[in-house]
Amino acid sequence: MTQKHYFEHPFTFSDFPETIFLMSNGGALAYGRCLLIIEILGRNENKLDLSNKVHRFTLCQKLELKNEELDAFVDWIIESGLFSRVDNILSSKVVVEAIEKITAKSEKARESASKRWDKNSDSCDSMRTHTNAYEQKKVNANACERIESDANGCDSMRGHAIRLEKKRKEEIRKEENNKKENKKEKEISLFSDEDPSLSSSTSEEKKPKEIKEPIEKKIPEAVSKIVNQYNDILSGLRPEAEIISDKRIDLIQRLVRKHGETKIIKAFEKVAISDFLLNKIEDSPFNGCDLDWIINENNFAKILEGKYDNGRYRRAGPPPSLAETTLKKAKEEAMLKDAQEASLIGGEIVYDTIGNDRPFDHHGDVNSGMAK
Repeated sequence: MTQKHYFEHPFTFSDFPETIFLMSNGGALAYGRCLLIIEILGRNENKLDLSNKVHRFTLCQKLELKNEELDAFVDWIIESGLFSRVDNILSSKVVVEAIEKITAKSEKARESASKRWDKNSDSCDSMRTHTNAYEQKKVNANACERIESDANGCDSMRGHAIRLEKKRKEEIRKEENNKKENKKEKEISLFSDEDPSLSSSTSEEKKPKEIKEPIEKKIPEAVSKIVNQYNDILSGLRPEAEIISDKRIDLIQRLVRKHGETKIIKAFEKVAISDFLLNKIEDSPFNGCDLDWIINENNFAKILEGKYDNGRYRRAGPPPSLAETTLKKAKEEAMLKDAQEASLIGGEIVYDTIGNDRPFDHHGDVNSGMAK
């Protein structure tokens, strides 16, 4: 499992010579993109394979660059000295320095803990010796008390032992008498005709004991109905529920008591038209639901409240990082600057459909307003 490190963002990072070089050509937009790349490298052991399609797609999405623009941008940031590339593997010295700092801090903490442990172990040895002596003294005292009590009870124990011995001999004598009687009965049965009384007694003795089979738990009618409704409504859309386990019975009965059969069937119908729950959304982290997922109390409530209805689902994610916030702010400042320049020359802001946020004037000429 990859160890995650916290990237300490220095307050003077924007004053680094390498950063000033980047911002002189790309402004705050380039600054934000570099921070994004550093965060991605920190989560991937300071290695980013630019020949990997998945890595390139991730970079393009994060940096808002086209695939053909990515190589030029990477060459530019490598020229600044903050990044390096070996065998098409991108890395950064900023990430290396941050990890080395964290490792040194951890080693220092480990050494301090080891010293404290060695110091405490010496005092523990002396305390352990004193405790053992006290425990031994206590054991000896208890042993003396037991010896005295045993001496007082020897007479009663001797009488009890004699009674037990007599009882044991009587049981042995009875067992031997029973064996002799059984042997005589077998010899008589061999030379005499069949006697109904004897045959009945022997049949009863030879009759095997009946083994009681475990009683299967009866499936309630309401539970069977709910499972059948699930299989009918979501037939061909989700995996069919073939086994009704005790756990499923308990969960379904709880939902029936709390919400009723009508709402449960309504939840199945909402699942049948939800693209998210049926795993029809491209690149979705969710693999689709099944009966166990639906009858979970928390998931059931979200389905009824319409959280997974088409058009309402938004993929949850972590809060925006500092780099993403900086990139967004730089983008808004660039758009505001374009609008102000266009108003001064009488132009009209028209953004292209590709999503590059480049304004056009009313003659159709490009007025970038962006730092090249």
